[in-house]
Amino acid sequence: MSVKERLIEKIAESLHISAAEISENSRFKEDLAADSIDMIEIIMSLENEYNINVDTDTLFEMRTVGEAVQELEKLINA
Repeated sequence: MSVKERLIEKIAESLHISAAEISENSRFKEDLAADSIDMIEIIMSLENEYNINVDTDTLFEMRTVGEAVQELEKLINA
């Protein structure tokens, strides 16, 4: 499963929405109604899964699912 697919799965589970409603262009706040606690929970679960550490400032700078995928892939491949 790709990082994108895994992230979308985690978002869908956390926010109780269908994965089909989520795209790379989906904005966390505006489109998915995710708050900062949702974001922390989603990213923390992926940090544990991929054994990475996302900087808090970076976490809150991510506006879209696509931006989050890029950041996660960068950390995983570092």
